[in-house]
Amino acid sequence: MTRAFVVIAALLVTSRAAAQQPLSQFVDAASSYEPALRAARHDEAAARSRIDEARAALLPSITALLGYQRNEVEVRTQRTSPDGSVLTATILPYDQFDAAVQLDVPLVDVAAWSALDASEADADGAHEATRAAEDRARIAVVVAWHRLVGARSVVDASDERLRVAQRAREDVGRRHDAGVAPALDVARADVEVGLAREAHTNAVLEERLAAQALFAASGLEPDATRVALDVDLAAERPLDDYRAMLDEMPALRAAREATHGASRRREVAWQRMLPVLRAFARERYTNAAGFQPESLWSVGVAAQWTFDFARPAALSTADHELAAAEARADAVRVAADSAVVEAWNRVEAGRARVEAATIALEASARAVHDARERYQVARATQLDLLIAERERFDATVAHALAVAQLAGARATLHALVGLDRR
Repeated sequence: MTRAFVVIAALLVTSRAAAQQPLSQFVDAASSYEPALRAARHDEAAARSRIDEARAALLPSITALLGYQRNEVEVRTQRTSPDGSVLTATILPYDQFDAAVQLDVPLVDVAAWSALDASEADADGAHEATRAAEDRARIAVVVAWHRLVGARSVVDASDERLRVAQRAREDVGRRHDAGVAPALDVARADVEVGLAREAHTNAVLEERLAAQALFAASGLEPDATRVALDVDLAAERPLDDYRAMLDEMPALRAAREATHGASRRREVAWQRMLPVLRAFARERYTNAAGFQPESLWSVGVAAQWTFDFARPAALSTADHELAAAEARADAVRVAADSAVVEAWNRVEAGRARVEAATIALEASARAVHDARERYQVARATQLDLLIAERERFDATVAHALAVAQLAGARATLHALVGLDRR
């Protein structure tokens, strides 16, 4: 973020900077383009689907079975019934058919309820993660947009410097031809034109790089139109007011939900050691029923315990995942607090810097005017005029940089705490 502000070498000839399309257009474009944001939205949708998966474990389920097998031999047996009749039973037919339908109804499954709660926490966290991704995308656009604003201002300022240097070269040439200016003045003017041309080339390069950065952040190609960027010297509200908003930042809310989900999964790991109580109803048909009916139904209740080596390992895993989630939440809070403190202090420093740069810019403009008048009446040398022009250019650079830093810091501060969305 700091580097992004520093590279905004935006040079303003006045107190307003030129820019491309309005910032809101790039923010809107990034909302549907930014790859990380699109991935976060799909992650959220997947987390919502996992709620349905977890809920399904608490709902009745139906299992159907249909089977056929060919046996090598057929096994039949006979027995005499109490009334003296002989009954034949098929134990193993040549062609055996089996069919069964079973309804299972969970009655008590504590771990499944906790798993549902954990999945809901994960979905809430995914939602906040999406909002955090929106904030990151918006802040990236804000920084890139102000960078391009500054870069285009540098181009405008370097254009003006080049025009001034070329006019000065023409004037010195005429004075040299008239015999009132030495050849050294002509050489100095040529050097100044070369330096101005170099500054313009560098400014155009920075503009192209800034435009590419803005396109990469938003997916929208900046056009050549210009809008005004006002210089806002208003004081921000106290820093403590912004720090009080940290808890509502999506990134922190996502971290809290992730910690809650990890805590619930730890409970699930413990609760999977508890028995599961379920009811069932079964209907079965087979042509290998022996002396039983070919079609038979049954209902019942079953309690199931499972003990294996995976459960203690899962508990250890859950403990470490919870500790990691808590550590990440602490890291997110520290980073968010640092970002807000930095942006707020940049705003405060930027206000003072703009005020000082404005005074210096006005003073340098007067110095150039005086040097030019004194040069025309031979009371100042060409070197005096060149120095005054360079100082005015440097003052313009410093003013533009201060304006861009202030605007970028203020926009970033508001985006960090979501004020730009309220």
